[in-house]
Amino acid sequence: GIAWDEWLCVVRCQGVGVDAHRADESSEEAFRAAVKHVAASSSSVLCVAYSRAEFGQTGTGHYSPIGAYVSETDHVLIMDVARFKHPPHWVPLARLWKAMLRVDETTGRSRGYATIERKSPQSRPDSLIILTFGRGRVNAARAFFTSEVGELVKSATTAEEELFVAARGLPPAVASLVSIQTPEAPWPRQDEERTYLEDVQNQLMKTRTHIALSEADAAFRKRDGPLPTSVSSCAALFLACATAIVSEGELRAALPRAAPLILGEDLQDALAGDVSAARAALVDMADSVERACALEHEAASCCHVDKV
Repeated sequence: GIAWDEWLCVVRCQGVGVDAHRADESSEEAFRAAVKHVAASSSSVLCVAYSRAEFGQTGTGHYSPIGAYVSETDHVLIMDVARFKHPPHWVPLARLWKAMLRVDETTGRSRGYATIERKSPQSRPDSLIILTFGRGRVNAARAFFTSEVGELVKSATTAEEELFVAARGLPPAVASLVSIQTPEAPWPRQDEERTYLEDVQNQLMKTRTHIALSEADAAFRKRDGPLPTSVSSCAALFLACATAIVSEGELRAALPRAAPLILGEDLQDALAGDVSAARAALVDMADSVERACALEHEAASCCHVDKV
């Protein structure tokens, strides 16, 4: 298992905003208000740490998100409850509050609840560039650009080859940091949203970084193998990480031939907005991880237990 403070540290390491309360330092009314707030929100979730014993279930402490709330009956839907023995179920909010008040024997304290929201949301919900924060990804990206990629690209003779080799060498944690939301989707899109995504995608494909990567992919794929993600995602990752994860000087040192392409891009309005928002979110992610972990553990940060 994992104690409340340790769990909070892991959550904060994802670069999200966390408003956490132990039950013995809060009230049932405050918890109900938090439930109602999240039930009406599209950008936050509420997680609870509670004792299963209150509901006559096997096991002790558990962490679950709240899936829904019915004000007429004052019931909440508990999700992620180990389906092999307990399906999601409705419980009275007052009873869940009692389950959170139960003392955790390992800490001698009550359990609690936390409202979780993404920090620095991108300027539009239909942004082309999507960031996928996860434990260690920002640190892994910084390590890749400052310590690892230089060795990978040292034999590259052109900016195109350098970009391709760097993209081919992206560790999974870094390659998954950025993805592209394409206009085509398995669900219906509003015409305005589809048009916006098409425009930004076209702008991305016209950047020198994307053109260079696309040409290199055609030239070197048979020799080296495919990229770990799409050309567009790789191009967006290089653009987003420049000056956010690494400084201009560090990028020029790591990619001496390709850095001028990336740093010299004259991005069009819509794409410029997406890249700027992604960079701001990455900077905030890096800062919030450092601040949160410093608050939780002065000596040994949970964010640095491993480097993905």
